[in-house]
Amino acid sequence: MSHPVAQINQTSFQIVSGEYDKAIVSLTSTLKTLKLVLSGDAKILIPDEMNGNDGDCYMNVHDSSSSSGSFEYDFFSKPTSSSFIKITATVRDRHDNSTDEPGIEYIGCNCVASYNISHQKLQTSIFREPIIVRGDQFRAPLDVHLCEELTYVAIYNLALSHHLKSLELSSAPKRNLRRVYLYKALSLYEHSHQILMKQTINVGVPVIHSMALVSNLGQIHHALGDHQKAEMCMQYLLSTMMYVIDCGKVDSLGNSMDGFFDIIMPLVSTDEPAPAA
Repeated sequence: MSHPVAQINQTSFQIVSGEYDKAIVSLTSTLKTLKLVLSGDAKILIPDEMNGNDGDCYMNVHDSSSSSGSFEYDFFSKPTSSSFIKITATVRDRHDNSTDEPGIEYIGCNCVASYNISHQKLQTSIFREPIIVRGDQFRAPLDVHLCEELTYVAIYNLALSHHLKSLELSSAPKRNLRRVYLYKALSLYEHSHQILMKQTINVGVPVIHSMALVSNLGQIHHALGDHQKAEMCMQYLLSTMMYVIDCGKVDSLGNSMDGFFDIIMPLVSTDEPAPAA
């Protein structure tokens, strides 16, 4: 059985390559493995414990106590791709009973959603990069702390897989299935956010992780018609951006700075319409 870190990194490549279904299956399996380790019913063996088993990882029923190792976490993308998928869409209130749904047409790294009814047009963005784990995965025994970190990463990437998959399901015959994926992504993002906010978890650069997560939450709320919650997400994103600037930590956002700034621009400009995620 592959080490959970190897599984997570493999699915990161799948997400970037658009293989969302494969990523969903693999990440679901990874979470089951981590749950077994956290419950104490299994242990991921490291090479010294394998007695010459060619460096492969096996899962045995065993006590999960071990010394803590450490991993580094980063977002992974193709060098030529933007961190964001920009979507120009017409959104309506969630209480709108119209049956019309958007169709998605991909144009480069952007996609444009066209509606048959007239509602307010907004530009929304999805932070598209999955999290990848760096470090010597075979030399770090999985204790409770590392399992919690990896669980956060797996759940976030699973949420992102569902979120990006929903973009492929915007044609009329798949409207209901698209909403299923959006609600699943919403639930998973919220769960990963709860883990991230625990004081014992400090994954990589928490500021950009939190901004990416909240940004995507806001986009889903807009897509589902809950614009009040979407605006709350954007207010949080604005507050975090101000904190980053005040603390001189802008470099921690890397090439994503402009994308996040574009998202919060409607909140800082009196000439812009309501904010978009």
